[in-house]
Amino acid sequence: EVPAPDFSGFVENQPKWYGYGSPVRLNAFGGENYVERQSFGSLEMMSPLFGRRFDDGSEQIQYFDGRIGTSGASDYFVNAGLGIRHYASSVDQIFDANVWFDADSVPDRTYYQVTAGGQWQSEHLLARGHYYLPIGNTQQQMGYSPLTGNYAFVGNTIGLERYRITNIAYHGFDLEAGLMLPMPGYSMQWFAGYYNFQAKNADDISGYSTTVTAKVLPPLTLGVQLTYDDVTKAGALFSASFEFSARQNDAASGIRHRLGDSVRRNRHIVSRDTHVYDPETATDALGNAINVIHVSSAGNSNGTFESPYANLSQAATDAAASPGSIIFVHAGSILDGQSIVVPQDTRLLGEGFAHQVTTSQLGTITLPRATLATVAPIIRNSPATGPAVTLSDNVEVNGLRIEQAGSTAIFGQNLLTGTTLGNVSVDGAVTGLQLTNTAGNVTIGPFSVANTTGDGIVLDHSQAGSSITFGGPVGVNNAGGHGVLMDSNVDGSTITFNSSLTIDQTAGDGIRIANNDDTADVIFNGATAVSNTTGNGVFVSNAAATGLTFDPSIQFNGTLALADNQQSGFATSGNGSDILIQTLTVERWQRSALVIDGSTGDLRIINPLVLENRNGSLDSTILIQNTTCDISLGDVTVVDTFRTAGGSSSVQLFNNDTGIDSIRFGQLNITSTNGIAFYAEDANVGDTMLNIAGGQISSVGSTAVYIDGLSTDVTLQSVSASNTADGLVLLEVGTGSAFHQRFHVVGDGVTAGSGGIMTGVQRGAVIEGSEDVSLALMNISSTVVGVDVASVNFSQPENLSLQNLTLTDMGGTPNWIGIDINWGAGAHFSDPNLILNNTISGTGADQFGINVVNTQSNPAMELTIGGNNISLTGLNANGISLIANGVSPLQVTTTGDINLTTSLNNIVNATASPFISATSNGADITGQILVNGIPVP
Repeated sequence: EVPAPDFSGFVENQPKWYGYGSPVRLNAFGGENYVERQSFGSLEMMSPLFGRRFDDGSEQIQYFDGRIGTSGASDYFVNAGLGIRHYASSVDQIFDANVWFDADSVPDRTYYQVTAGGQWQSEHLLARGHYYLPIGNTQQQMGYSPLTGNYAFVGNTIGLERYRITNIAYHGFDLEAGLMLPMPGYSMQWFAGYYNFQAKNADDISGYSTTVTAKVLPPLTLGVQLTYDDVTKAGALFSASFEFSARQNDAASGIRHRLGDSVRRNRHIVSRDTHVYDPETATDALGNAINVIHVSSAGNSNGTFESPYANLSQAATDAAASPGSIIFVHAGSILDGQSIVVPQDTRLLGEGFAHQVTTSQLGTITLPRATLATVAPIIRNSPATGPAVTLSDNVEVNGLRIEQAGSTAIFGQNLLTGTTLGNVSVDGAVTGLQLTNTAGNVTIGPFSVANTTGDGIVLDHSQAGSSITFGGPVGVNNAGGHGVLMDSNVDGSTITFNSSLTIDQTAGDGIRIANNDDTADVIFNGATAVSNTTGNGVFVSNAAATGLTFDPSIQFNGTLALADNQQSGFATSGNGSDILIQTLTVERWQRSALVIDGSTGDLRIINPLVLENRNGSLDSTILIQNTTCDISLGDVTVVDTFRTAGGSSSVQLFNNDTGIDSIRFGQLNITSTNGIAFYAEDANVGDTMLNIAGGQISSVGSTAVYIDGLSTDVTLQSVSASNTADGLVLLEVGTGSAFHQRFHVVGDGVTAGSGGIMTGVQRGAVIEGSEDVSLALMNISSTVVGVDVASVNFSQPENLSLQNLTLTDMGGTPNWIGIDINWGAGAHFSDPNLILNNTISGTGADQFGINVVNTQSNPAMELTIGGNNISLTGLNANGISLIANGVSPLQVTTTGDINLTTSLNNIVNATASPFISATSNGADITGQILVNGIPVP
């Protein structure tokens, strides 16, 4: 029989300290693990409420165990527990059962929990476990995570990825077993455990723990706990406990003194933040939701991302009711038989391109994908009753293909502002793109047109202040009309191509600029290439010019490359616009490379121009005629050696021109076969100006240079010709004009032939009524005359210089003349004329080395002849013949003379003819003239 308990140690249910200590502990914890969120401090104490002893030395108490802790501010936790603990002395073991109420609070949330558990311990072993059950509101909203930067379509909106943060309290348990290792001077405990906690809509937390504590001083215990699980990963919590107010233990054996130890358990309530996908609707700068209307050929017609419309017209109706909307057509869609009038303030976008949209939350973003398809959406077989896409103000059309349109593919009329077009391709239409009567700004990105029955692109009737800008590459292929037509645009309008423009295969002109005001700007800043046109590569015919200074309204600031054009490469007719071309290349034309006809607008080509008439066209490679404008070209090289028959001149200028204008070249190099290399003629003598800075001109089978009626400032390094009547022809060059300067063939000063070689010609150089002509270092082999100089009407040679020429007859031709000067009537400006240091040779009968004739009574001569080497071996040869019939002595002595100076001796070997006068040094002189100041004869 168990003896009755002895209550002698108790007084009315109030416990008396009865042989064991119950200290107060002040704890500090640093680190974190699956339950402890951060470092904190706590105060705890276990206090017996009731107790009893048994006769066998066992003992039992009911106790209160409490703790409170904080991390600072309003962060706190409270554990309040009741338990029963029994010490069995016979086995020296303690058994314990306890229940708790827990409160855990941090800013923005507070949880409550009940906990139940127990433990067993012996001298060296310990096992414990607790079950934790949150009560009340176990899920509390904590707000939203920051936007991740990801986003997706949701309904008719764009959902910006974020997560709703919900803090959830977990229920679960922990189990732990340990070793108690008392050691001299201190004690150590080691525990190993397992824990498992769960919550709805949250990942389970299951893991393992290990803990080591050591009492290093009687009041101080240090410890560390390590945990690991798949959710919170590794955790570490360090602790330090300081005990005070402990009673002195009874001197009892065993582990009875542990009855006053606090319960070992979790201090906080296990909770974690969970993230639930809860996107935020993207809004514009005004805070309005960005409305996206979806269209797909596989749609079921309500316009959301999940259920798109199947018809563009339904989307347009919705967009008209909601300005600022985006009509988004899914990739891979084929919208057959459809068309759309894009409402004002609407974007019509095709999936598959990087479309930008500005949000108030993330700034500028790229629209997300709607499908995994890769083919741009297609509008196919639109009705012939109207355009496939009709533009309005402030709209964007981007990322579409238009195929087999029954009418114009894209059409805009009376546009005022903000219209953009890009990443659009057209394959099959009457016209690819037409913008008419534009008054505002239109921006066009990458755009391509193919297989139209009419023009590829039409830009017409643009108003003052309008601007059409192509910001991306533009391509036109196989147009039934012109590639790009710009027509009837007015002063103050601007069309700009900032990127490349490529045109291939047109039934009309590649680029046609016609009927615009002369100051309507058309600017090409990128590379422009036109090929395989039935018409011209580029044709310009704008209104008559009104400006007096060069102000280019048509500018090719990039490379303009023209090839395989059935008509001409670059052509103007009746054009009034000033044109600037930086770099021009023309290849394989059928008619001419460059034609300027009947134009008043100036033209400048800056960089070198190389033109090779590979197709053997019989038309002029360069033709400039009927113009009253200034034309300035850089270095020009013309190769025209592929003709099989004669034709127009390789370069033909000023033909029938009656205006006041000028044409300027840098270096001009021409090689021609079966045609005049360079031809320039003006109907009104002296009102046009030809300027050539240098170059070499040669021709086989025709005249090399033919200039008639021009004022000139021309310098050439060489002029060559063969197998033709005349090699170089100058007719009335420089007369009647105050701004005439010269025509020089200068050579390079090294060899006689460096100024050009003429062979097989009847007349090498023909100079009639021309002023300021200088020929030097030329080699001429002729049958009639080497250099033929004559006056025409009242125009006579002035300031003539023939020096260092090599003149020969062709195989003993009779009556041949090396230099033949025939003055007629005309005004005389007292300019000197020089015939110096020439080599003249011939073998035929009745030849003249130098023949000078003046049969008029009025003019006087200034002629210097010296240093010439004349060798004539035929019968009746005359070295130098000077004839001046009818000139009175008074006129001769006051106005002119012929100098045969001793310093520039004329060496005449005329073996078939005796010398007449030592003073004339072998010259046959008739008529009244002064020779070295002495009248002869």
